[in-house]
Amino acid sequence: MAGATAALLVVVLRLTWDAHKLASYGEMQASRRAYPEACAAFMDAARAYYPGNPYADLAFARLLALADEAPALGNVVAPDLERRALESFRTAAMATRSTYVPHAAELAKVNERLATIYARWEQEARGVYKGSLQGASFEQRKQWHLQKLQEVPGPSWLWSSVAFVGLGIAVGAVVLFIGKALSPALRVQRGPALGAGLAFLVGFALFLLGITQ
Repeated sequence: MAGATAALLVVVLRLTWDAHKLASYGEMQASRRAYPEACAAFMDAARAYYPGNPYADLAFARLLALADEAPALGNVVAPDLERRALESFRTAAMATRSTYVPHAAELAKVNERLATIYARWEQEARGVYKGSLQGASFEQRKQWHLQKLQEVPGPSWLWSSVAFVGLGIAVGAVVLFIGKALSPALRVQRGPALGAGLAFLVGFALFLLGITQ
């Protein structure tokens, strides 16, 4: 228990330090108006997220702030800054999701803004755009992009369960081999060893099947 707690503490401290260092670098780049580098640094800082990490939360907030500041800066000073900042926010949120998506409320607004940007681009380039939405209205294009952005990719519960079951069988086979197939004199007992070996192969095959689907 103490070992697990110490390991968790090391991970938390490392994530906190990384987020602090990257957020500070992002602030420096933003002050120099090196906005692509600032967005990249804030995105990496946000990806060091864990619940309560203040520097990761700061990085998420700074990406939104840069997106809001972009129209006032103009395309000459910060071309595509709004899109870049919003995409960085979304990338970080998707990369750190687990049983929930961090900053889900803000992400919903980010998706809405990105869908508007993408639809506007397509409308402005409709003379050369040859995609499946050719001839669609601005609102139709926006809704199509929004639907795609709102999709949260994730593993299949079925195949994830298969992988976990396979892993459990494989680990159990190792325990069986150590406990039953080896005598106190470390002699291999043929019957239990064959059973453990077969169980390990079955478990490992299920694990590979689950993680490759």
